[in-house]
Amino acid sequence: MKGFSGVAKYQKYCRQAVIKDGYILMNPITGHRAHIPDWENKWSKIQNNMNSPEFWENYGYMKKYDPYCEEVLEIKKYFGIKSDIEKQSINYRIQNRGAMCSKYAGILLFKWIVKNNLQNKVKICIPVHDEYNIEAPEDIAEEVALVLQKCMEKGAKPFCTRLPLSTDIARLDDGSLPNYWIH
Repeated sequence: MKGFSGVAKYQKYCRQAVIKDGYILMNPITGHRAHIPDWENKWSKIQNNMNSPEFWENYGYMKKYDPYCEEVLEIKKYFGIKSDIEKQSINYRIQNRGAMCSKYAGILLFKWIVKNNLQNKVKICIPVHDEYNIEAPEDIAEEVALVLQKCMEKGAKPFCTRLPLSTDIARLDDGSLPNYWIH
């Protein structure tokens, strides 16, 4: 991470925020959150207990003489859950932003289809992660592809404000649009 200090700083922020708050704020624009089960009732209490020197003294004693006692096993479980939560705090945010970009693009595309009275002509077959499989008559296929491309780029703008995302259209080697899904 030496060459990417901004990424390292962001990851550190995500890890600290989830432990402090007990949830992952996946998207500040929409307010979507992923709450950590039992955080307030169980895991934050264990974390708070760890701040005292007596805790670690007792834990060291228990770990040495009774490594399978309930307290020792609970602490091991806590650190496993904490590690998972910290990874999720980074991944959930990134995946949520991608999902929101794609969903918003789908809304924009659907509105364009309705506005241009192309229902039952242009078909949104399947949205897959960050792409759409669209069916359209050959005479308007190129226009639909370009509209979808613009919808995808516009759909990303509210969620990716610092770096505009660009898109491309899946094409065959000769530059034409395929009549099958290219992934």
